[in-house]
Amino acid sequence: MFKLPVCPHCKTVYYYNEVMKNKNKICTCYNCKNKFRKSKKFGYLILFLIIAVITVAINIIAINLCRDIIKALPFMFIFSIVAVVTGLFISPFFVKYVPVGQVIKNENQTVSIEKNNRKIKRSVKNRLRKENSENN
Repeated sequence: MFKLPVCPHCKTVYYYNEVMKNKNKICTCYNCKNKFRKSKKFGYLILFLIIAVITVAINIIAINLCRDIIKALPFMFIFSIVAVVTGLFISPFFVKYVPVGQVIKNENQTVSIEKNNRKIKRSVKNRLRKENSENN
């Protein structure tokens, strides 16, 4: 999961600054011109959990070493801020690009492909079969 995102169609790797600057949900690949969307919910959840676990572990160690919560409080506060800022800097590594439903044009008709299973909708598929059989 800790890698920069790639285009789901042509596997073009996007650089760190491109991912940080891109705020759109639906993007177009500069190499193959296909559309994809940003999926960051699951990646950001993993990033949040990693930061939370590391921060809690370091804070428990700091409390045990200092033997006093008041003395450990400034260290815990500073480390928590550093962990959050570090998480913001490494957030592009937890973004994933997912393909969007494609559009195929066939003789003035647009056929949409479902996002999940990539199958042509049945009504449109039957209509295309009838047109092809009439043409033959």
